[in-house]
Amino acid sequence: MTTGQFTAFYPSRPFWACSEPDFSSREREGWHRDQMTKEVFSCETGSYKIKICRDGRIMLRIEALEGDQEQSKPGRIEDIVRRWGEYLDFLNTFYLLLDSAMLEIANCP
Repeated sequence: MTTGQFTAFYPSRPFWACSEPDFSSREREGWHRDQMTKEVFSCETGSYKIKICRDGRIMLRIEALEGDQEQSKPGRIEDIVRRWGEYLDFLNTFYLLLDSAMLEIANCP
């Protein structure tokens, strides 16, 4: 799978993935950004790639939707709108599953 751009979002309920960042270590420039954007989970198959950063950002790339988007030629507006609609369907489904799992873990009815 090629590396490339991702479609990303932050859930409406913020969370730290794995562990909170260490705010006591400020000895170098960029320390905050490095800790927040650190990838703590990554899963890759032939059809998609998902990454989760410590600050809760969720990034998704679906190869079938990307097609020839990596090339320099701009796409037609209809194609761009269709692709974004399909990405939103995947992202909404993923977020529903994530939210349901978090509620189950928290034992909320």
